[in-house]
Amino acid sequence: MGCGAGAKSRSATTPFKYQALDPFNDAGYLPDSPIAPHEAIPPQTADMSCLVNLGRFAQYYELQHRVLYRNYKASFRLVQSKQSKLLYVLKQVSMRQKAAIDRAKAEAAIIVVLGQQHPNIVRLFEVFHDDHYLQVILEHLRGGTLFQRMLEGDTHTERETASAMMQVLQALAYMHERSVCHRDMKPEHVMVKAPGPLCRGHCKVIDFKTACIVDRQTPLMEVVGTPFYNAPEVQQGYYYADCDVWSTGVIMYLLLVGFSACARRSTHGSPDTSDDDKQTHIRPAELVRRGKLRFNATDWTGCSDGAQVLLQSMLCKAESRIQASDACMNSWLERQATKGSKTLLE
Repeated sequence: MGCGAGAKSRSATTPFKYQALDPFNDAGYLPDSPIAPHEAIPPQTADMSCLVNLGRFAQYYELQHRVLYRNYKASFRLVQSKQSKLLYVLKQVSMRQKAAIDRAKAEAAIIVVLGQQHPNIVRLFEVFHDDHYLQVILEHLRGGTLFQRMLEGDTHTERETASAMMQVLQALAYMHERSVCHRDMKPEHVMVKAPGPLCRGHCKVIDFKTACIVDRQTPLMEVVGTPFYNAPEVQQGYYYADCDVWSTGVIMYLLLVGFSACARRSTHGSPDTSDDDKQTHIRPAELVRRGKLRFNATDWTGCSDGAQVLLQSMLCKAESRIQASDACMNSWLERQATKGSKTLLE
């Protein structure tokens, strides 16, 4: 299955922060830059009344001392349920930050649309609000982000990579079937539920601030997300939900090859790139737009043909790109992911 294998005609009906230092910040990633407004979420599919707790937050949870992350928009803290004694993550947004409040409500609504039924999507348990804060109770994921795992070990085995990618692609297939596009897939937005080997890790997609409901026949036009991971068509302002597959392909590439190889190629070029491509941190999307994306053989020592074939089907032009649901059935991915764990998820 090469580039385009498993892809479907665009006219056909298809199923469709915990912030860390980003080494590609120079490529245009601005962690706190404004994000364009979401497309409207149909009210009938985003009823959050079942999750809104009319009581006071302090009646049910106790703040822990540890602050996970904070910026001018929101803070993330550990909290403990007074009843169960389990730990959760509190996302707290000041009511004075209207744009941040609107974004947090839209993010919660998207998770409600997903039905909270998929094991590879972060769970939202309940929402509190008063005159001062919107408070969202989220699942506590202790294993860190994929980005942090990448920094701990520059490259990962095929088994580790396949285990993580199978789970992420299963989450994407579920989202796309329900007409939800994430639009900002990157290693910081995939977390592992608990510490331990990545090949046995339980991965979950997080951070749905830029996610939206999509009409499968109508393209999206907002340029959002993180430029280094964005598909070429996102930068052009005309794209569909399979832009998430491209971004996941970039994550897979970095897991297998490592940040250092990517930075080395972007700084010094490779035998497959011309002089005008030898720019620091040039984005994969730009090389695809020029038709010059190649896999450098020196970066793929010990990496199987199956992994490269899957990557080529994900990192190609939109009309040929594989769908998330088809990528989940890729033979290399199924074989390697099964080696990691007979049961990926409990």
